Amino acid sequence: PSFRHVSLKMQPSFVLPASYRVNSFSFGKGSLASFPNRASRNLAERRPPSGPLCSIDAPHSSRSRRVFVAASSSVIAAVISLFSCNPALAKGYVRLDLSGQSFAGKDLTGEEFTGSILRKCDFSNAILKGASFFKSELEGANFENSDLTSATLESANLVDVSFKNAIMEGIFLNGAVIEQGGKTVIDITGADFTDSLLRKDFQKALCSVADGVNPKTEVATRDSLGCP
Repeated sequence: PSFRHVSLKMQPSFVLPASYRVNSFSFGKGSLASFPNRASRNLAERRPPSGPLCSIDAPHSSRSRRVFVAASSSVIAAVISLFSCNPALAKGYVRLDLSGQSFAGKDLTGEEFTGSILRKCDFSNAILKGASFFKSELEGANFENSDLTSATLESANLVDVSFKNAIMEGIFLNGAVIEQGGKTVIDITGADFTDSLLRKDFQKALCSVADGVNPKTEVATRDSLGCP
């Protein structure tokens, strides 16, 4: 943009480059008088014509700026509202309380839910390959028909969780809470645990409730666990 008017008034004073997009302003008397160098003394000897120190015409009208700011604010407010109302749409789920949220049918491959509170969340039909639920609170969550291949559920609370017909190949489950009052309290009917590395005590606990055949892999749950 072109600037039509630049005028200076100062005692002492200096000229600002035209690239400075500023409005009128002024310094106090003798602003540069105390500068202990020859350049400041030379400036002090100058006597520019009267007028404001620096006045540059804005390239855009104030009305245009107001419209732009208002539109930008509306967009930002809408985005913030969208994600605050539905945390399930946001990226990154580490150490959050997402109780009761629905992730049904979503592709959450490799997502991190480490340390999050996920009570009664719905993960049915979700793709959760390589996802991490390490030390997560999952009591009452639903993973029916989900794909948990190579997912991590170590040290998670799995009380009353349903893994019915879930694909759990190569899953990491050791240290998870799967018993209450001495009884295994998770539903693994039709779940496929092929290639999962389980401690003997976990294998025994899961075999006590294992039943059914996975509808996708056609592998029996007991066979996938290596139950006797």
